[in-house]
Amino acid sequence: MKLLADENLDAGIVTWLRDQGHDVLWVVESLSGDDDEQICARAVADRRIVITRDRDFSRLVCGMRVHVPGLIFLRASAPTADERLRVFQRIWPIASRVADGRIVSATDRGVRARPLPL
Repeated sequence: MKLLADENLDAGIVTWLRDQGHDVLWVVESLSGDDDEQICARAVADRRIVITRDRDFSRLVCGMRVHVPGLIFLRASAPTADERLRVFQRIWPIASRVADGRIVSATDRGVRARPLPL
């Protein structure tokens, strides 16, 4: 799966996704300093599903009708990177199956998906 990991996503999650065989472009490594609109444009150009912890991203996609291929918004309240990784690993099987063409809100308790555009 082609993914774009926002800069606020923990390195452990990015590493884990790559270890699972996913093609992950991480903003920290190649798009640092770009604003959310530029990051969305890259996701669209590369057909990548965006993974973020940034509420502004979901507002951008919902409010401005930016048409990314999919968006996974990780809303885990886990206080540490290790705990967020465990939450992410738990929700990933569901989130990854429904993310294409949808905005997915993933929390400690589960996953909710809505079709794009909103």
